[in-house]
Amino acid sequence: MIRRRRYNRGMGPDRSVRSYFLNTALRLFVKPQFKSDTKPPAEMREFMQKYIEGRAKFPPGTRHWEDELGGVPSHWFRAGSGDARGALLYLHGGAFVVETPRAHGAFVSELAARCGMIAAMPSYRLAPEEPFPAAVEDVLACYRGLLELGYAPEDIIVAGDSAGGNLTLVLLQQAIKQGLPLPAAGVMLSPGMELSGRLRSHNINTFSDPMFNQYALQQVITHYLHDDLELLKDERVSPLRGDFEDLPPLCFVASDIEIFRDCSVQAASKAEKAGVLGVGPRILLGRLYWHREQPGAARTMLEQALAERSDLPGAKNDLAYLLADAGVELDRALVLAQDEIAGHAEVGNHGAAAGVLDRADRVLDLAERI
Repeated sequence: MIRRRRYNRGMGPDRSVRSYFLNTALRLFVKPQFKSDTKPPAEMREFMQKYIEGRAKFPPGTRHWEDELGGVPSHWFRAGSGDARGALLYLHGGAFVVETPRAHGAFVSELAARCGMIAAMPSYRLAPEEPFPAAVEDVLACYRGLLELGYAPEDIIVAGDSAGGNLTLVLLQQAIKQGLPLPAAGVMLSPGMELSGRLRSHNINTFSDPMFNQYALQQVITHYLHDDLELLKDERVSPLRGDFEDLPPLCFVASDIEIFRDCSVQAASKAEKAGVLGVGPRILLGRLYWHREQPGAARTMLEQALAERSDLPGAKNDLAYLLADAGVELDRALVLAQDEIAGHAEVGNHGAAAGVLDRADRVLDLAERI
């Protein structure tokens, strides 16, 4: 069954303030990075490093260190005190070509803290320098690494977003084929599990998706698959075509406005027919589920999938009626901020636009504490 969580498409209390600002930022800054099917990965990495990485905010008390996991360089995160109650193996997104360890790390560390877990985020090999199947080999090695460290499979959760969501499902399917014990659950956030472009949402949502357009999938094919179209039939590339029998509990989260929406819808349907337990898909109307808004709700999904800590509270909603430090009505403030951001972006002044986002972010942080 598809669970739809409704959000107002406008700027009222039903729609999170952060999601509005973040969708605006993605649409103005990130989506233009896919303005052609031949965008050099180096340009994308430079952009993400300059405008995305610096905005990361780690939870207080977060410990971050780097160490190998299964022979793969990895980022480790632990927040909070006490013994960890398990391990979260998080596979980052980035179209298989980009890694943002701070931006993703801030989210992963908060999610791990709320779940009381230690988190490992592999720096799996990136395309085009290391095309398919390098990333698949690396994430499987990392999962084996957790088992070798002594983590019981029932104490491990595998999760990922976008390309990392693809790798999450691939890891689970391949673990069965290789005879590995399965983790407690798999959670996929906006996963791209079919890369051929044949699904309906691949085409009808190219305008509404705040992040990806019609060129995004072609860039993946060019860089990750080196234009080998035959590889699109491989279940390790398009795991939607793979076997869903005997998989652990799964959760799929997507937005109705994203190009990968139907990946989650069809995957959940196949999993349900195969008798897989789960809590999804959850299709969020009118907003892209991303980073700072994910931890609380994602944690709730993990708890439901594990059916062990369901009494813990869900995500806290952002304050959505006034900007406390200015006394400006929220709807008006959002319109003004969006206009200012768009004006800077149109003339290529990304630094000034990012400054507006930073100021808005600080105001929201203050408002949340009132």
